[in-house]
Amino acid sequence: MTLIARYKLDGNARDSAGTAHGTAVDVTWAPSQLVDGGGEARLNGTTSRIDTAIQFSSETAVSLPVWFRPGPGAGHLIGQHDGTNGLAIEQTETGKIRLVVGGTASTEVTVYPGEYHHAVAVYDAAEATLYLDNEAVATVTATVTWPAVPVTLGARADSSAALACDVVDVGVYDSKEIPITVPTDGLTIRYTMDDVTGSTLVAETGDYNGTISGAAQEPGIKGQALAFNKSNNDHVYVQIENSIRYNILSISCWVKREYSTAFEAICSFSGIGNERVDFYIQGSSGFLRVQVSSSGGSQVFGSPSGGSVHDGEWHLAQIEVNADIDEVNFFVDSQHVGSLDISAIGYTGITPQSLVIGCMVPENKINFLNGMLDIFSTHNRSLTQTERQDLYTEVTGNTFFNISGITYRVGRDLGGVGQAYNPHPSPVPNPTAIPRSGRSSVQGVTALLARPAWFDQRDGSGGSHLTPEGVVSRPDRQGRISGNTTDPNGNPVSRRVRCFERTTGRIVREGWSNSAGYYQFDDLDPAKRFTIVAHDHTGEYNAVIADNAQPEVPA
Repeated sequence: MTLIARYKLDGNARDSAGTAHGTAVDVTWAPSQLVDGGGEARLNGTTSRIDTAIQFSSETAVSLPVWFRPGPGAGHLIGQHDGTNGLAIEQTETGKIRLVVGGTASTEVTVYPGEYHHAVAVYDAAEATLYLDNEAVATVTATVTWPAVPVTLGARADSSAALACDVVDVGVYDSKEIPITVPTDGLTIRYTMDDVTGSTLVAETGDYNGTISGAAQEPGIKGQALAFNKSNNDHVYVQIENSIRYNILSISCWVKREYSTAFEAICSFSGIGNERVDFYIQGSSGFLRVQVSSSGGSQVFGSPSGGSVHDGEWHLAQIEVNADIDEVNFFVDSQHVGSLDISAIGYTGITPQSLVIGCMVPENKINFLNGMLDIFSTHNRSLTQTERQDLYTEVTGNTFFNISGITYRVGRDLGGVGQAYNPHPSPVPNPTAIPRSGRSSVQGVTALLARPAWFDQRDGSGGSHLTPEGVVSRPDRQGRISGNTTDPNGNPVSRRVRCFERTTGRIVREGWSNSAGYYQFDDLDPAKRFTIVAHDHTGEYNAVIADNAQPEVPA
């Protein structure tokens, strides 16, 4: 690529690739998650404008890439155009964008206000092409006559055609180039583990293929997974080039691991200097764990107090390392299980240079995994709770937990004796089971002519899917059952705990006891009786810790 200027817009219009510094007029500056060390220029659509120091005169090939978030109205997004001659990307009164060469305009292309898009105007050999979010979407066949004005953003050089928009990371090339971009949904890396060619793990996102060392494909949670043998130091190594900076790093991966007292890795990112994010599984408890290192070398590590993932079943393990709020959040099977304060180390984000999967520390490779991994992905932004549940649902078909991995059986007649609990169970689907939030995995209609909604099984009223807490529960659903889980020696231990309605065998609550062994289920009907079951780490024996339990109504 022949890059002649790059404007990261980190509080000014300086050229980060050279000396072609520009001028910003009436621009509001803001931080950005999209660019390593960059920012965002917010243009008001009336007086704002950015003039670069680049002015084409006889060039026959140029490229102008820009990240932008469209606002209302029409105007000039980027280009060298004086209203008569030149090349530009414009937004029309319809809110769509188009490519303009002189007085000839391309077809209009839809963009979405409030969402980031990546647009590139490419001119070569008397043909101009508009690329939007990595796809060629419009073409104009015409020769550009370059006017005596600079390349500008947000308005033409004479301040006409002002456009309200936010712009991020502007490049100027004197060649035909289409820079690789981050997908607009923030997805940066994704491996399904299905696409393996020789020793190469192919990335679904197109960039950052991995090199497999030892790990082998086996049937996974969906399609193929990679099985790792720690005795052989199995791992996958990924060299990362031209990475964006992650102020927020969200990692998702399906994990299947038997009980172990060893600390074993899921993955590890190494960045510039001492920057590193290690994502692994804590010994004994099986809780997720993270170690975050800042560029200065300071470190912090920790785990949540629940959410064991070493029971031999598939679990969706997720973390979000967020430098903007100095916090790491942990999720198991789409449910939040804890957080970690990282404010003490001065962590400002990571620009990954390498990634290892199945072990920690790309440079040294330690803490190898004994288990299986499937569908690994990263995002450069926070995921919403709905998105986390969607990542879970797309694999299991159940919003909250893995049907194929459920190790219990309820409400079945065994040998002529009905029993609501079997200590040596086999898998059985249970689509009506619900999590602590109370939101059902089954849709229904709450009123005639109403759209389908998620029923809140705590009170049966039917809450919006945007408010999974539902509404205030009825007075007859104010019962509470609480207690503690221990290991065979009587020591407090965190376990998955399920609450069964005794007469029907239906699971009405599911949660985790904390590190002190304490669990609590709320919003139960005091007139009913329940059986509480704790599931041990082997998944082979489940202990009834309370039977025929009657909920208490707190004072």
